Formats: sequence, C-alpha cells, structure tokens
Amino acid sequence: MFLRRVVAYFVDSIVILAYLAAFTGIVLVTGLSLDMFGRLGQWAVIAVSVTLPVIVFFSVVEWLTGRSPGKWALGLEVRAQSSDMRPAILPALLRNGVKFLPWEIAHAGIWTIPGQPFIDPPAMHNIVLFALSWSVVLVQIGLVAMTGRGIHDRVAGLLVVRRKPTPDAP
Repeated sequence: MFLRRVVAYFVDSIVILAYLAAFTGIVLVTGLSLDMFGRLGQWAVIAVSVTLPVIVFFSVVEWLTGRSPGKWALGLEVRAQSSDMRPAILPALLRNGVKFLPWEIAHAGIWTIPGQPFIDPPAMHNIVLFALSWSVVLVQIGLVAMTGRGIHDRVAGLLVVRRKPTPDAP
C-alpha cells in the first residue's frame, strides 16, 4: 500500500507540473511581472495563484470522486474514517491543506532569502524553514510507511484505501 501511495503521489505531481507549466507559459506570454509586489507580496501572489489552486483542485476531486488522478491510476481512494464514504469538502480541504503545508513552508524559506534565492546564501531563518519543511515531509513518509496514514489523513479523519471493485451491472 505504501509503494502504491508513493507512485500515486508522483502521478499527482505530474498533474501539478502540468499546471505549473501552463501557469508559467501564461506569465511569460502575457509579460506579467511580480516586481511591483516586493518579496513578501510576490510570495503571497504565488501562494494564491499556485498553491491554493492545487489544494482546491485535489480537494474538490477527492470530494467528488474520492480519488485524485494518481489514486485513480493506482486503484486507491480517500474515504471518511467513520463512514466509508467519500470525504466531505471541508475534510478534503483540510487534508490537502496539511498535505501541501511543507511545500508552502519551503516557499516561505525561498521567498524570504535575503538577496537572490539560489544565489545568495540563506539566512538562519531560511535554513530553519527548510529544515522544518523537510522534517514534516520525513514524518509524513514515516507515518504513511508504518501506519498507512499520514498527518494529513489523521487531522482530517480520512483514510486512503484500495478501491473496491464495483459490481458488474446486469
């Protein structure tokens, strides 16, 4: 089950990369610039235009179908812990918000580097944010590997299970 979830996550990452490529293409074609916002404003614009749509997309898909594209491809689905039904929208939003939290913590670390990110050395707070982000990711991986449920599943009261085959129609 763990390996299945890892592969499903990578399939979902391809969906995210496709969105990022489309978003980047739109920005480049239109000549949009974030320069007028300042560093923290740029981070806020990216959080609202990149991270938030990703969280909302995966939440709505899990709410409507119980499966992200990766879970669909790997025969998995998200279920409410207490009822064996698809998650309601709020637990799905909570689950995905917590799931993508390390991603946003890392963005905070990148967008607040003094000088130029990836060129100038990071300050201590950037290193702390990167370490926190990776720590949460490693705890997530460990929990899913050992118990089948990550922090995001537990907080939202949801489970990821193998999809039950539907009976054939007569």
